[in-house]
Amino acid sequence: MLDVSGNSIPEIMQNINSMHGHLKLSHFSGLAPPLFRTTNLTASSMRLHYEPGKPSRTGLGALVVGLVKGIAELHLKWPPSALKVSQEKFRSKGADHDVFLLSWKKVEGMTEVNKAVASSTADFKFGLSPKSLNAVFPFHFVLNKRLVFTQIGSSLKKALELNEGEKFNSRFTLVSPATVGKMSFKEIKKHLHEEFVLRCSFDESIDLELKGQWISVSPAPVASTSFTNLTTISTPSKGYCFVGTPMIKSTNELSYLGLSLSDFAIHDPSKDRLFAIGALRAAQSGSASNSSTSSSYDDDSDTEDTSTFSSSSSSSSSSHNPSSARSSKMQMNPHTGQMTSAACPFSQSVVPPGQKKSLVHSSKPSSSSTSPNPAPAPVSRSTGPVPALSDSRKAVRRLSPSPSSPHPLLRAFKEDSKVHFVATRTMLQALSGDPLQEPLIKSLCSLFYLQGSLSDFFTTVCHWELGTHSRSVSSASMNQSPFRADSVSATVASVFLRSSCQGCLKETLKKMVLRLLSSPPESPEALFAIVLQLIQDLSKTIPLWPQEAVELLRIAQVESAKQERPNATVMTALVFLRLLGPMITFPEKHLITTQPLDESRKTLALISKLLLNIALGLKFEEGSEMAKYNQFVTASNQRLLFQFVDDLLDSQNKVGNAAFDDQEESVVGTIKGIVFNKAWSSIWPSDRTPSLELRNFINSVLTEM
Repeated sequence: MLDVSGNSIPEIMQNINSMHGHLKLSHFSGLAPPLFRTTNLTASSMRLHYEPGKPSRTGLGALVVGLVKGIAELHLKWPPSALKVSQEKFRSKGADHDVFLLSWKKVEGMTEVNKAVASSTADFKFGLSPKSLNAVFPFHFVLNKRLVFTQIGSSLKKALELNEGEKFNSRFTLVSPATVGKMSFKEIKKHLHEEFVLRCSFDESIDLELKGQWISVSPAPVASTSFTNLTTISTPSKGYCFVGTPMIKSTNELSYLGLSLSDFAIHDPSKDRLFAIGALRAAQSGSASNSSTSSSYDDDSDTEDTSTFSSSSSSSSSSHNPSSARSSKMQMNPHTGQMTSAACPFSQSVVPPGQKKSLVHSSKPSSSSTSPNPAPAPVSRSTGPVPALSDSRKAVRRLSPSPSSPHPLLRAFKEDSKVHFVATRTMLQALSGDPLQEPLIKSLCSLFYLQGSLSDFFTTVCHWELGTHSRSVSSASMNQSPFRADSVSATVASVFLRSSCQGCLKETLKKMVLRLLSSPPESPEALFAIVLQLIQDLSKTIPLWPQEAVELLRIAQVESAKQERPNATVMTALVFLRLLGPMITFPEKHLITTQPLDESRKTLALISKLLLNIALGLKFEEGSEMAKYNQFVTASNQRLLFQFVDDLLDSQNKVGNAAFDDQEESVVGTIKGIVFNKAWSSIWPSDRTPSLELRNFINSVLTEM
């Protein structure tokens, strides 16, 4: 690195701070590097100011002398007699920092010090207008002596919603140089020739860091000038302008900040770096797709993997070859919620090379099932990778940054998301059977959506459910399989899916109800005709499903495969029991119809039950009233329902979720009213001690409210 740091002592000492800053930001975040400054530069001498990275570091003056002499002799190849170093001020004797006088004699091969660059710009005749400054540094800003923003670049204003008149210290904090104390006009002037990194909190999930330098500027000769997206406020005195660029780590982060490549200056190398990062990740993703790996719940790897499938299928419809599932790995980005893995199949079957995956041959018949029908044969169809939700959104939803601190409730839930939502689960469990549980679930989903942690919440919900049930799929244990019992996780999934899909399913279910009321079925065949028409109509609603509802299903699909569970059992429980079941049986509760349906309730419940049993491939008990419907529990009918789920999981939907409340204040108010008012006695009962996680959650909020 010294080879490119300069060809003279002044150049190297001025650039060494940048080297330390790069090491700190890229490799050693806890590094506290020293600070070097040069003053009084002449052709044969200069003063070197040294400030240690930590005040506790004393007695290092001799080390600085050795460092400078080592650079001169070993790197610049100066003879030992060419450089003289003497210390003028000592921290050990009460000075603010150590100061050294460096003087050198002209020797053969020595590079002349460029005094013009090092000391003055008086020979330059041309400068930039405010409009041109914004064009080459769209992330710049200007401060007056009171550290108030007097001019803000268009791209910086777009990203952070900064306004002229705000105070710098209310929005930004200093990352480096570490030796700079509290930001002030005097400190900026003192460190004009050094690299600065500034940080602004964008929201609870991410910070925006700017890297650049300060320059002294004078107000434009015109009193006030306006340009598109750029406002200047003339001031009577000079100011300091920060020119730099944001340190964006990925294109996902760029989108999350609401920026695009067009917001950067044409010359800005940040765009090249983002392209390089994208190409590297694409290459890594392609390399990883050639191998199959498994992952655990706590795996924090950023590697993107895809599942490998292999199996054989029988060409005869009267035989069935069970197949095994391989584990699939999927990572959720904490800011964007993006899935970075190919979809794990709804089926547990595998497809030979060259044959497209099919999800419709996934279900293995129950060992105790009385159905004589064999499992359906595979059907060739295409399934692609899970689409990233962040890529499909037209606009990135985010919390607008504010100089004021976020509500303590927001911080508490953000911290709870880092420990797998333990306190959230405890609160929801305390409200089991309480009418307040459903509005709390809806508000929590809106909150996690705003915070960018909804995918993490869904993943955790699936782990709650999948970790508490047997892997058996026998008829006797079917009621204990995932999402069958009324657990907290099953309730969360049901409430979210029903509230999200009410709009897209309303007309289809209303059509079914009206047909039922106008022509009540008088035979099993007539009732199944209604069911068959419903299945066909449901397939037409797929393009209308909200993308977050589809994402929940995909997460459940992947997580069940990771634990080697039969995906058919999990997915049918979610779609046909938790979503469609309540909406079909009680359509009036979901605003589908206002007509009295008490006389048709039994028929509606029968339609719901028949759909579920067909999907699971389970016959009704012989001798029961429902046994006459066993003739419809066939492999071909099961294939119709699996096809519907397949198409749903493969959809590239971009439909927004109308169930979300995107007003932060409203969401916080609803949650606060339930947790700390209406349901307080249930969540924190006087007759028992709450869990440690819940105590920490409640206390963290109450101490700041």
